Amino acid sequence: HVFEATKAAANGCVSDAQTFLLPMCQVLEEIFRKGMHNTAHSAFGLTRRDYWAWIRKADLYNEELDSSFKRTVAAVLNSSCIATPQGRGRLFIRTALKNKCLHFPVETIVRRKCNEGIYDDTSIIGNEILGEIFLSLLYQCSHLDFNLNIENASFLDETWQLPTYEEHELVPCMDLGVYLG
Repeated sequence: HVFEATKAAANGCVSDAQTFLLPMCQVLEEIFRKGMHNTAHSAFGLTRRDYWAWIRKADLYNEELDSSFKRTVAAVLNSSCIATPQGRGRLFIRTALKNKCLHFPVETIVRRKCNEGIYDDTSIIGNEILGEIFLSLLYQCSHLDFNLNIENASFLDETWQLPTYEEHELVPCMDLGVYLG
């Protein structure tokens, strides 16, 4: 998928219209979930966590993180149309691709060895060699221009499928010519 994105970016930028973008985002999400210790003890017993839980705290492990990553996390946290951790994680992936900072949280775990019980050694991110390979692919993504519609994000709680989004501009006048029945 990264190869397809590189080819598409050579002809301009990667947009939501490209067919490889949906499977690419799904694979990224699967990699972020694979081998993750997703249960945590809380006052209510065992609770399930998604990858968004550690991504939003990645700046605690690494103070040298780029400001674009911090802005991306803040934008996802402030998004009012997303209600679930799954939706926030998906919005993070799309926003981080657009802002060229998807590699920062993975770099925190792989290079800075901050995998404090987040991933198994058998997972892609938790494994030293596979983590480096994955990180190199994310570095390649950070050199590509992604032109993704971030405002249209309410669907991410349920699915990756991008709904039809139409924008209409109405000229102010006495009679709009639009009738609803």
